[in-house]
Amino acid sequence: MTHSIEEIYNYSTMNTLIIPESLYAMEGVEKILSHGENVILYKSLKENLVNVEFYTHRHCIVFSCSGMETITSYDFESIYIAENEILFLPKDMYLISDFQRAEENLSAYMFFFDEEIIKKFLESKKLVHKIKKEPTKFFAMPMNDSILAYMNALKPICQNCSDTKAFVELKLLELLHLIDKSDSENRLISFLSTTNIDSKKRNILSLMDRYYLQPFSIEDYALLSGRSVATFHREFKKKNNISPKQYLIHKRLEHAKNLLEIGELSVTEIAHEVCYKNISHFIKAYKEHYDTTPKQYK
Repeated sequence: MTHSIEEIYNYSTMNTLIIPESLYAMEGVEKILSHGENVILYKSLKENLVNVEFYTHRHCIVFSCSGMETITSYDFESIYIAENEILFLPKDMYLISDFQRAEENLSAYMFFFDEEIIKKFLESKKLVHKIKKEPTKFFAMPMNDSILAYMNALKPICQNCSDTKAFVELKLLELLHLIDKSDSENRLISFLSTTNIDSKKRNILSLMDRYYLQPFSIEDYALLSGRSVATFHREFKKKNNISPKQYLIHKRLEHAKNLLEIGELSVTEIAHEVCYKNISHFIKAYKEHYDTTPKQYK
């Protein structure tokens, strides 16, 4: 049964971080400067991040101080961000974050820009503030000494200054000009001048992995992913060499197998847990997949 758009929306936003707003209350996140929608944050995270989905509410530039984070887009493009690298996250984009802690915390500065700041920067470059509507990409750029010096001085300078509009704008514009100075390909200007027309698209494999125990149909997953059913089928099978329905069955039966090994639930309870309303259908599917019945395995 296909769910309503409202139900799908509630599920889809339940575990998705809307940044920067969702970051403010997180442990290890500190506001360095903020005024209105212009914000500079510093994060230092000790815990692993695995398959964490987030949505960029504003244009964001990330400077990595330590640790290595993997960012993956809705179309499976991944970037590995290590120490002293800059990452550009376009406004209105669903992304996946993965971080496995080794010896260091994941620490980074995060800069969020409102439209007024972007307009001021582009006008200073003698450019008309004209927004293009097209698919956008997140990307990384190399560090240079000027930007590194800016980052190293950021906390000491900001500790003695108030969060006035003028000062916050000054620091954000300074960063944009420092980046632009070494940006021979004008990627920064393109980044700031584009609205993402794929803003509703999400990573289809991540969605299935996160919500496979929800009673969703394939139509529901397609709606969640921002795609038509046909496009969802085609892209999923191209990436995973298996249909979405087959993948969903495998994930649910694998979870059922784990629950049987734990031994705390009955076969009927496990069937309901993995979204089978009909016990006979569950037993049949389990036997076809594992060549034994749930009861025999238990």
